[in-house]
Amino acid sequence: MTTLYWQIAPELDQLRRQAERMLEDQGQVSMEPKPWKPAAELRDLGDRYQLQLQLPGVNAESLDIQATQDSVTVIGERPESQAQLIHSEFRTGAFKRAVRLPEAVQHQAVTADYAHGLLTLSLPKLTSAPDYQVRVEINGMAAAASPAVEAPQTKTSTEAAPTDSPQAEAMEAEQAEDLWAEPV
Repeated sequence: MTTLYWQIAPELDQLRRQAERMLEDQGQVSMEPKPWKPAAELRDLGDRYQLQLQLPGVNAESLDIQATQDSVTVIGERPESQAQLIHSEFRTGAFKRAVRLPEAVQHQAVTADYAHGLLTLSLPKLTSAPDYQVRVEINGMAAAASPAVEAPQTKTSTEAAPTDSPQAEAMEAEQAEDLWAEPV
């Protein structure tokens, strides 16, 4: 027997958008910029998360991406049209989108790619590291607005560095299994 799960959140979001469109169609649409949040999609790819945001009409240079171990924040602005508008349904102005992540990520190793109005962030999952905020570059371009945040200096431990040998991996797997074993 197949069990089907009903996900109410996407259906409620669609219903809300339809109601907003209906109300806007009934009266005149305000030409003042409304606060908006770009659509986002988060995927689990095993060893990393992939976060995509739809940002058509936004310049990559105007984006500020900040990552911590448990969240990603994208701040930017879509410029308003300088032409005389008669009717517009485009969202313009500043936006801020913060996404909380289900697991900790290596925020110092986050990469970003922006093409055709789609921002794609690759967020490698964390093994263990201290938490601090870093600035993420888009397509290798340095952010001109402010300097990047450097990682704090940490003391090195006297433990031996892990090796890539199968025996070391087997020992690590056994230790991980012991952590989750039920008490006898």
